[in-house]
Amino acid sequence: MKETVTAGFQTVTPMLMFGADQSRAEIRIPSIKGALRFWYRAVDPHYWKHEPQLFGSGGEKGGQSRFLMRLKTISQPEKYEKKWRKGVGYSYLSFSIKKNREPISVGTSFEISFYRRGHLDDHGNEEDWKRLMASVWLLGHMGGLGSRSRRGFGSLTLKSIDPKSSVSEPFSLPLIHRQKKPHEWMHAFQSGMDQIQGWLGKRSTEPKHTVLDGKSTFHLHMHGYHDWKLAMDELGKTLKDFREKEGDREISGRKKWSKGAAVGLPLIIKQEEEQKTFSPKKGDRNASPIWMRIVKIGKKYYPFVTVLSTDTSIDQVVCRNEKGEEQPDQTLSVEIAETLDAFRHHLQNQGYRWEAGGD
Repeated sequence: MKETVTAGFQTVTPMLMFGADQSRAEIRIPSIKGALRFWYRAVDPHYWKHEPQLFGSGGEKGGQSRFLMRLKTISQPEKYEKKWRKGVGYSYLSFSIKKNREPISVGTSFEISFYRRGHLDDHGNEEDWKRLMASVWLLGHMGGLGSRSRRGFGSLTLKSIDPKSSVSEPFSLPLIHRQKKPHEWMHAFQSGMDQIQGWLGKRSTEPKHTVLDGKSTFHLHMHGYHDWKLAMDELGKTLKDFREKEGDREISGRKKWSKGAAVGLPLIIKQEEEQKTFSPKKGDRNASPIWMRIVKIGKKYYPFVTVLSTDTSIDQVVCRNEKGEEQPDQTLSVEIAETLDAFRHHLQNQGYRWEAGGD
C-alpha cells in the first residue's frame, strides 16, 4: 500500500505568507514544512534522532525527507477586507505589517498531502507517522503560518485528516474544531496533548530552545466573539496592557523595555528621530515563547495563548543604534522566567482559563 495522508486546513485569521513576489500572498510548501519542523522540535524530547530523516537535512550528510508534500488550495474567499475600523489591540499586533501587502483571506481552505517514501528498513512506518501527525496537529491547534503567526495572524483550524495507511493509531488524534463550547474544546485539546506525549515521551532536561513540556501552559479566553477582528483586538489589548502596565499603573522607559525584551527579541524602540534595537549579545534574536492565536469554537472566535518553556539564561541584552553600533551604556536586565510567570497570571486576571502542560 502506498502510504499517504491528506490534512485539510482553513484559515481563521489573515495569513501573511509571501514568496518572491512580496506584494502577492501565497501558501508555500517550504513555509509549511518549516512550521512543522518547529513544532516537532518543540514536542519531541529526542527530536535530534529523527528530525533529519523526517524533514530532511543539508550539509555533507544531508538527505531527503521521509515524506513528500503536495499542496492543493480548495477555496479562497474574496479579497481581504481593508476598510474597517481597527481597534487598539489589533493595531498593536499589526504595527509592523506593510500597508501594501494583501494577505491570504480568512476562510481560505487548503489541503496538504503527505506521501511516505519507501525504505528497505521499513519497520518504523508507524513511528514516522506519529511524529509527523503530532506536528500537523500542533500546527492546526496551537501554531500558525506566515509573518506575525506568534501574534495571531495565520491562525489555522485543522478540519480533516484522511489517511491511506496500513496503520491507524497515528491518525486518531482528536479534531477539536467539532467542539461547540470552550470547556469541551479545552478538554479535547488536553486529550490530544496527552496522546502526543504518550507517543513521544516526556522531557526531563531544561530546555535549550522553545519547547512543549510540563511547564508549558495553555490559556483560552472564556468570552467568544462573533467576529475574528474583535477576538484579535482582545488578544492585542491583553498583550499591550501587560507590556505597558503594572496593575492599573502605566510604566515607561527601561522597565517597559525589559518587559518587552523578555517576551521576544529583537526589540525595536523608536524615539523621535532615534531608533534603538535591543538584541542578545550572542545572536540576533530570541524568539518569543508566547504563541497567540484565534480559535473558532462553534460560531464564535476565542483568543488562545500558549506559553512555551524556553531557555531563560540569556547572558546579556545589548542596544545598537541604526548603524548597528553597540551602545555600552544601554544594556538591559531581562528576567525571562519571572516575566513569563507574571504574564500567565495576567492572562488569568483577564478572563483566560489556565491549563498546565502536564508531566
